[in-house]
Amino acid sequence: LFRDKLSAADRNQLGIEGVISEITAASIREGLLFLLDNLITKMSVVMSHRFTLSLGEESKDVFLAGGKGASLAELVAIVPEMAMKEGFIVTTYAYDRFIEENSLTGLIGELDRLSAGWQETKDTGQREELRRSIAAKAKEIRDKMQNSEIPQEIKDEINKKSKKRISLYRRPLGYD
Repeated sequence: LFRDKLSAADRNQLGIEGVISEITAASIREGLLFLLDNLITKMSVVMSHRFTLSLGEESKDVFLAGGKGASLAELVAIVPEMAMKEGFIVTTYAYDRFIEENSLTGLIGELDRLSAGWQETKDTGQREELRRSIAAKAKEIRDKMQNSEIPQEIKDEINKKSKKRISLYRRPLGYD
């Protein structure tokens, strides 16, 4: 990438350390630009308070549509016969609002810390204890999610997007 932009004379003048430094700096810049672009895209959804996206180009963005939503949008783009009339995706912003509104952030953070500990430790006994703690924390989160309410503004947008009154029901986690 950046290496190709440096002439032979530039490479000779910089030396190997200089070339590596220039390539590393360019890679960091490109990575930061990618992250910034995705952050700006997601922030535009957040700032517009959009909880849904129509199936299309914008919904292919995993930062906005989540993994399943982006995959579905990509599949519909590849196989147009699969296009769903007036299909839409519930955004990651809607998910984030649901998590925040129902005070699940702390529990999810605890699960992340337990998982990181499990990955880091080599001690078999400690791993088993952490595995049990992870299972218990995951169950606690699942139970709380299943008993939590979807914020009304998200329900309203989904109902509006579907162009008919729909019933939002709770499915068991892992159903899809």
